[in-house]
Amino acid sequence: MGPFFDESGLLKCWGHDRRFLEERIAIGEVLHVVTSDGMTLFPSFQFDSEGGLLPRLAEMLELVDPDMRNPWGDALWLNAPQEDLDGMTPAEALRTSRADDALTIGSHAGAFRLP
Repeated sequence: MGPFFDESGLLKCWGHDRRFLEERIAIGEVLHVVTSDGMTLFPSFQFDSEGGLLPRLAEMLELVDPDMRNPWGDALWLNAPQEDLDGMTPAEALRTSRADDALTIGSHAGAFRLP
């Protein structure tokens, strides 16, 4: 799932300010996790080499974890190869013509979350 960006590293690499980042987090376009010592990290898989965002991530997270109760689990699931995606991970599939298939799988995964 790693490597990770910390906030300052992401902002430097990404070329945006903190407000822009906070807005992307609020609307679910950027996934962040918090370590046991309280550090906020941003898994790098969700950004392309130019800093672009993972397409349809907000839509996927709304299906898989609408209350964002388990961002670590979400990040792991997004990076787990899926048989129904011919071995691609959901994150990889979101960047391809298989995005709709990944979202369908995400809707099924979200249905099995414990309340």
